[in-house]
Amino acid sequence: MSEFQVISFRALDRPVSDANLKFMAMQSTRADITPWSFDNEYWYGDFSGDTIGMLRRGYDFHVHYANFGIRKIMMTLPAGFPHAQRAKPFLIPNEIHFIRNERGKGGILCLEPRADLVRANELPSPWQMIDRLLPLRQEISAGDLRPLFLAHLATVFEPDEALAKKLPVPPGLKRLTRAQKALVEFFGVTDELLAWAAARSASLPAPKRSEQNN
Repeated sequence: MSEFQVISFRALDRPVSDANLKFMAMQSTRADITPWSFDNEYWYGDFSGDTIGMLRRGYDFHVHYANFGIRKIMMTLPAGFPHAQRAKPFLIPNEIHFIRNERGKGGILCLEPRADLVRANELPSPWQMIDRLLPLRQEISAGDLRPLFLAHLATVFEPDEALAKKLPVPPGLKRLTRAQKALVEFFGVTDELLAWAAARSASLPAPKRSEQNN
């Protein structure tokens, strides 16, 4: 099996400026680059661009997939990391972590659960996965803890009572969003782990009447 990698960036809030597009063009000589996207694939070699620099200069979402095991999602959170204390149990140094900007509350969330990626199957259509993953940024920004929990679950081999004590289970795992289902597929979370988590997950609160009428 030959090596295959996908490198993708997306601008979600606004297009990348002309000045910053010049920086993006310096990161790869072969990528397809627009103010809204940066896409490249590799059959040999690696991407050596400045991923964090690109996210700080206009792109909002990054996906790195390799058929030999790399699974990485990075996203900007301009308003900061919501519910930081509640999210703390799901974080893992250098795997699931928040890189704070030098100024302000914003930063970059990195999801790269590497402990158990050997079980992640090769994706048949990694390019199609990217658009499915994009709503995760809005979900996390709104305070939904399920994406962080699911990313952490990708580092677990099998559930046990010790895991139940250290990892709080957020509500709503019985009904994942489309983006969360894509996250599960991307990181190779097993059906066994999902069933274990769903059995311990409360239902999401019903929307308020004003929200139902919108």
